[in-house]
Order: sequence, then C-alpha cells, then structure tokens
Amino acid sequence: MWMIVPGDSQYRSFHSPFTEYSSVSSIKCATVDMYNQDTEKTKIPLKIFTHDRRIRKGVFASSFADMVNKCKEKFTIAEGNHITFVLNEDGVEIDDEFFSTLTPNTILMILNEGETWNKQFESSGREQDTSAPGMEVSTSKIMGFIEQARASKRKCTNLPGTSAQKLPKPDIVKLGIGWQHYSYNTSSYHQVRSSRNKQIPSHDINLAYNKDYEETLQCLQDIFFKNGRNFKGRISEMELRIGNSAGREISRDGFTAKQYFESCQTQKKRIYLLTKIKVKNI
Repeated sequence: MWMIVPGDSQYRSFHSPFTEYSSVSSIKCATVDMYNQDTEKTKIPLKIFTHDRRIRKGVFASSFADMVNKCKEKFTIAEGNHITFVLNEDGVEIDDEFFSTLTPNTILMILNEGETWNKQFESSGREQDTSAPGMEVSTSKIMGFIEQARASKRKCTNLPGTSAQKLPKPDIVKLGIGWQHYSYNTSSYHQVRSSRNKQIPSHDINLAYNKDYEETLQCLQDIFFKNGRNFKGRISEMELRIGNSAGREISRDGFTAKQYFESCQTQKKRIYLLTKIKVKNI
C-alpha cells in the first residue's frame, strides 16, 4: 500500500496489518488447494475381483494401504483377516512397492486366507477380454444367438418321430478339497494354507457316487503329494486319513462319496486329507 507523505517528492510504502493478513490467508488457501489437487491426482481407479470373479467392485486408492482398507470395507472382511492382492491376468502378487506401477483400471484379485489365483475360472466368465480387435460382442448379439439356438432346438424336437429326451444326470458329487496336518504340540490337525512361497490346491473335484474310502484317499494323495512328496516330507513317512472341516477322521466303514456328501452339514461341502508324521520318523 502506498501513500503521499507531505514534503516528500516520492511515494513511500505504508505497511498495513490488514494487507499482511490478506496475503497470508491467500497463501494458506492456495497451499491447501494445491495439496488437495496433488492428493486427488495420486488416486487411481482399480477394479477388484474376488477369487471366483463373481463379485467385482471399483476402488479409488492412493496407496497400497489405502487399497487394503477400502477393500476390507467394500468386501466386508474382518479387520484381523490377512488378504493378498494379485494381478487378475497372471496371478502376480502386488505389494506396497509394486502398487506404484499400477495403471488406472488395472484388474486385481483379492484373496483371503486359503484362496489362490486360478485361471480356470475365466471359462465361466461373465466378462470377455475386449483388449484385442474384433473381440467386442454386444449384449444384443449374444441374446440373438441364444434365441436362434432355442428356436433351432424347438424345430428339431417337433420333427415327426422325434421327442425331447432328458439326458441322465451323471452319478457324481462335487466336493471342495483341503489338507490338514497333525501338530504334536497341540494334539490336533491344522489346515495347511497357501503362502507366498507355496500354493496349496483348493479347487473342487468330482467323485463318483460309489467311490470308496481307499479310492477317495488315493485321489486326495495324488493332488497334495505329487510324485509322492511335498514340502512336509515323503508320503511314506505319513499316516493318511480322510477328514472333515473340523479335523475329525471319517470312518472307513460303509464310506462312499455319496454317503459323505449327504452327511455334510455345512453349506459348502468339503473333504480333507489328514496327514500325520509317523512317530518313528520324528
């Protein structure tokens, strides 16, 4: 601010406290605006899928920790539960350092304890990869194909001398699988879970109704102990049993895959391989 002082031929500056207050306030507001703009710029949109790709949510995150917290809230995951993030396309695990390389709209998969990335779910896909030219298929075209197929089926079944016949359902049961190993410290079985260094199979298997105890046990053994061994040791050093999710051994008497399936009280039917190191090998 300037003013004329009598007797002087030049203007002299006059310092006003109001001028200082106004300038400082302007600087503070500008600083806050710049900070908010920078914070917003660092946030990137991400697409998060569950391990079976059935639940899909969008998240804006500015850091790996921010993504973890928001996903726990969106997917209703308990605070103490450990979760892992991997790339949907190839299963590469994402950590705090790798997060900074992600581009907007990257598709990630969130994995709870015991869940693993599995490419086989892609075949069920409700979403098609449209990154390659010519791969876009509109919903209307798909519905048109379905209607044509249904019309063709009706024509075939209405021809003289033909009748619609229902194919017999296969005599199989579908069971989830798991592996529990015995701890002599706690005198109980504990589930063996996947980690960064090892992947434990957790897919579903189909078993014939009449599959007996030994056949089912051999099937589980081949899955978890390929070539007769894994990181826990050789299969020859183990006592093998079939068990349920509570770690209780299933009786061999009268066992069939159908009988076990019907006896399961849980919504998700699972069958477990129980292993225990033989005493002489300890």
